[in-house]
Amino acid sequence: MFGISRSAVGRSVIRTGSASDRHVSRPVHGAGCPALALGVRLSLATFVCLLAGCPPPQQKSESISRAWPPASPAASNPEGTSGARKESSRTRGKTPNSDASIATVQGSDIPRSAIVDLLLKSHGAGLLEQLIGLEVASQAAAKEGIQVTDADVAAEYERALRKLMNPEGAAIDASFDRDAAEKALYVVLAERSISPDEFMVTLRRNACLRKIVEKDLTITDEMIRDEYARTYGERVRVRHIQVSSLADADRILQRLASGEKFEDLAAHESVNSISARRGGLLPPFSMTDDNTPEAMRRAAFALKTGKVSSPIRAGQWYQILKLEERIPAETPDLATAHDALEHNLRERLIEARTRALYDKLVAQVIVTIHDPVLKEVYESRNPPPK
Repeated sequence: MFGISRSAVGRSVIRTGSASDRHVSRPVHGAGCPALALGVRLSLATFVCLLAGCPPPQQKSESISRAWPPASPAASNPEGTSGARKESSRTRGKTPNSDASIATVQGSDIPRSAIVDLLLKSHGAGLLEQLIGLEVASQAAAKEGIQVTDADVAAEYERALRKLMNPEGAAIDASFDRDAAEKALYVVLAERSISPDEFMVTLRRNACLRKIVEKDLTITDEMIRDEYARTYGERVRVRHIQVSSLADADRILQRLASGEKFEDLAAHESVNSISARRGGLLPPFSMTDDNTPEAMRRAAFALKTGKVSSPIRAGQWYQILKLEERIPAETPDLATAHDALEHNLRERLIEARTRALYDKLVAQVIVTIHDPVLKEVYESRNPPPK
């Protein structure tokens, strides 16, 4: 599944403020990074998501698209409905007095409004986008007669942890170390200043979308044969350095020419914070793997082992590749490999279809922002069209 990036991806209609501007449309950002499964998913699809335009590190505090919740999903809503909707029904008409003192410092009061306004200004717009995503997914599931339970959310969490520890997307591994996965998760969450509750919004949204697309997903024998060719044909393993401009890419090449190590530059200079932790190493991919941009596939397969590419434009980013190894084609028995192939194919198709479904759902959603502080900060991020 994918998570939310607060960069501009999806566009939906949002109505802000008073009746005087009710007819002004605004884009809702946060339709999700392409190919992103739950957040910090380290599968090839996630790396490609980053290549395709997810936020660079300086924006990481604005995205929950790369993390899993360290807390048990059992604390989520058992009825499978939107937490935002349930909370609003409980608290409507019971808003605390904004002038009430929330703390006293040596005789001087700090009003509640000071805290609330700061939170809305710093995080309100992004959190609203996340809650919009959960709401449209919950409504779509309800329309299909689908209930999303704690067990569904727990399953999303489990898949996410396994993907974190096995980025190449192999089938379920009996040796999975859950403690190690959750420790790695804590690091990711802390790096991005993401709370478990904030991530839980994305986790539940993904569970809703998964259940919708799963009911119509069919895997045929022909699809399994295609997946066999994709998985066991010749593949390459590369390192990459992702930068935002051609000038930055040229500077990286100059530093490589002066003797600096590729993996060190990837760790410190690449804006892809996930692959940077691995010295820029990406999971292997084949020439027919459409999860990897075509320009990168062509460049990678044209390289000799140990050689470095010229800058490659992929989406909004520039990439420099180093070929680590060529992995020869394999010929395992199809019957033996069938279950693993079906598992990986199913997960990849679910990722793609949930992304498409989510884009469709947010395309026409209508939202009215009532809070003046939230309206102001949202419009500062999304200026009204002139």
